[in-house]
Amino acid sequence: MSAELDVITTDRADAWKAVLAACPDHDVYHLAEYHRVAEELGQGEAALFAIHQRGHVIALPLLIRPCSDGSLDLERLVDATSVYGYPGPIASTRDVTANMQQTFADSLRLALEERGVVSLCSRMNPLLSLGPPPAGYGEEVVAGTTVSIDLTLSENEQVARYRQNHKRDLRKLARRGVQCDMDADFRRAHEFIDLYHETMARLGAGRHHYVGYEHLAMLRRRLEDRVALFVCTLDGELICGGVFFFCNGIVQYHLGATRGDFLKSAPSKLLFDTVRRYGASRRMRLLHLGGGLGGRRDSLFHFKAGFSDRRHPFTLWRWIVRPEAYQRLCSARSRRLSAEGNIRPSPDYFPAYRAPAAS
Repeated sequence: MSAELDVITTDRADAWKAVLAACPDHDVYHLAEYHRVAEELGQGEAALFAIHQRGHVIALPLLIRPCSDGSLDLERLVDATSVYGYPGPIASTRDVTANMQQTFADSLRLALEERGVVSLCSRMNPLLSLGPPPAGYGEEVVAGTTVSIDLTLSENEQVARYRQNHKRDLRKLARRGVQCDMDADFRRAHEFIDLYHETMARLGAGRHHYVGYEHLAMLRRRLEDRVALFVCTLDGELICGGVFFFCNGIVQYHLGATRGDFLKSAPSKLLFDTVRRYGASRRMRLLHLGGGLGGRRDSLFHFKAGFSDRRHPFTLWRWIVRPEAYQRLCSARSRRLSAEGNIRPSPDYFPAYRAPAAS
């Protein structure tokens, strides 16, 4: 039986929802509503590539965007990327066979080639991996490690997995009078965004990590009760906060911020502990804390690892769909950088024609 491909855009919300309903394991990052926010932010045109075969479906959401900023005349080429977070392919069965994987890859190649897609770079979901792509369809590259908390365990079992200093600091925060609550109406959203920008500047994060108030407002409008803002306060002052997603049994930590003069008190420990208890009360299955900045095993990863011993490999799917066009784009990028002062592209960046300049 031949495979049937359906490329579903966000204006076909019912069709998109039907595919997700057929896939028991999906996340907030697979929702049409989340992809609609990416479109509103100008990050590309979203599409869910759904391949149906023998009563099963495998689907992958992607953002299609122009390869060039308009300075290059290269046949209006486009490439495929993913939304920020952890999307990746999902399936209607947990027993995806090699034949199903091959059929999915073959059908996806045809669909991408028809649309002039040069390369694909998709963030994968550490919790819902279908395995690496078949040979000849790019590679899955390990980009880091993430941490999650099993919310199906009892309260005592969850807390028993906390590092001792986390437990100690939680007691100190309680004695000091620090409180953590859900900001159901997002009344302190502007304060949180200001604090988030302060945090990103302190960490030296790239501009692509910055999120503005309008972005947060879009998420709330599109995701409704699937997004929540939690804030930690001391005597009414906002000292820490975080944005979390709730979808299909999974709680995802999306954004977080802490006031600089409260770093030693670590109020984010109370933030995670509060959200953990809230998620468990709503019968969510797990709380995914993510990893370090840029996937690194840094101090942020070490901090998150103090809440649980559960680890997940975070990977990227990198695939050059049209090698000749890819090489033309890379050559054009190199020539342009050279004309600007012999600045070479950053090594190991994919796709290479989008690599930021490095001195």
